[in-house]
Amino acid sequence: MSNSLALTPKLNADSTPIRDCWVTTDRYTVALCHLPRDRWTVTRPGGRAPFAYTGDEQEVFRLILADRAASKVPA
Repeated sequence: MSNSLALTPKLNADSTPIRDCWVTTDRYTVALCHLPRDRWTVTRPGGRAPFAYTGDEQEVFRLILADRAASKVPA
C-alpha cells in the first residue's frame, strides 16, 4: 500500500503480524478481506466493527482523512 498515511502491520497478542491487516499511527485499522472480490475495511480507533468498506485501495486513505476531519482525531 503506497499512501500518505503511515501504516504498520497490526500485531496479535503474541506480537505476530496479522496477515493483510495494518494500523495507522492514530490506531485506525485497515484490513484486506479476500471475498469473491477484495474489500478493504476501515475501523476507527477503539472500534469493534468497520465503519467503512471499499473495493478501492486509494479510497481507504480518503475515508480515514475524512473521518479524522469529521471527528477531529489528531494526525
